[in-house]
Amino acid sequence: ARPGAVFTPDAKVLATFGEETARCLSERLIAQCLRGLQPQLRRGAGLGPWELVSAGADKVIGTIVTMKALPGELPAGMAPCIAVTETLTGWEDIPAGIVAVLLPAGHAVDVLSHVAIRARNQKVLLASCDDEAILKELHGLSGTRLKLSVSPSGDVTWSVPAKDEGAAASEADKAAAANG
Repeated sequence: ARPGAVFTPDAKVLATFGEETARCLSERLIAQCLRGLQPQLRRGAGLGPWELVSAGADKVIGTIVTMKALPGELPAGMAPCIAVTETLTGWEDIPAGIVAVLLPAGHAVDVLSHVAIRARNQKVLLASCDDEAILKELHGLSGTRLKLSVSPSGDVTWSVPAKDEGAAASEADKAAAANG
């Protein structure tokens, strides 16, 4: 028998059945509990507040720009840009000119999500942080040109680059962003 031949369920029930089933699975509940425990588990393992999804290029130099979410396209003149976002869904594309995406751990994306794969392919640094003080500090640095580094333990650190450091890369990023 084909689906719906024996009875005709409400269309809304059919549309939400999978989502409702997934919400009630014990695996989802365990994952939510572990997400809340993750900062303590990371510290207990001797790890810092950063969860690295993509290490990006060897040199990540750009201007800090705070944004609610990734834009579809980076406005002209903003490349190279280090995006400090409030949220990611995992389905975004990373616009040309963005060299790093940093976000709160509450909105961390799966390593196999679309945006994570794009970040690795585009050599964009993608990391989430569970320390509100660090995120607040990054928000305060909006408009500042920084050089980001990833330590062997996966921590993201930053410094002010030398004036000539990254200048050639900056011009290449601006050209790439202009050409879309």
